[in-house]
Amino acid sequence: MPTLLSIPDIIELSDIAVGLAFNYVDKQKLFGGTPITPVPPVQMAIISSSLLWGYEGGAQSAAELRNEGNYLYWMLGKFQLQAQNIISGGGGGSVVPVPPLGNLPYPYHFEVSNIVSEPNPMKAGDSFVFLDGTNGTRDYRGYNLLFNRNNVPQSQQSVGGGASYFSWDRLDGKFTIIPSAFLTELFDIMPVG
Repeated sequence: MPTLLSIPDIIELSDIAVGLAFNYVDKQKLFGGTPITPVPPVQMAIISSSLLWGYEGGAQSAAELRNEGNYLYWMLGKFQLQAQNIISGGGGGSVVPVPPLGNLPYPYHFEVSNIVSEPNPMKAGDSFVFLDGTNGTRDYRGYNLLFNRNNVPQSQQSVGGGASYFSWDRLDGKFTIIPSAFLTELFDIMPVG
């Protein structure tokens, strides 16, 4: 038979789970989606406060506290699982490298040619390069990038109509441009904090 959580454990879970439930509701309002069933977060917060009051000396017996604690645990639904993961530090996932404070790496300012060299990480026809410190490139991982193409600031979103844009993966350092580089284009690739 599984072990029952103590009343303080349920209260701790509810402190986190109620916040997660409110965040979920707010996201649903912004982006659309299904409402929380069966219980809205305000009701969860009320029962959580009631349980805390009863545990800290309210006029409730141990059996009543257990019943209310079990009811609250049920009400928290999927949010109590997320709260348990937050409390226990489930781990996993990837961590984006954090750039050191202080000086930023030098930016790239170059004219596209037919060869790759230290000051020119891309040549005509290239559509991507890894700016991760390998193959003589500068390491921009962990930074955001600004990119100007022929002195025109570039967006990271396609606006359609054949407009150029770029993508940047801060984790692995892959810098991609659309369309591919043309001979004699002027490129400015600048890391920002």
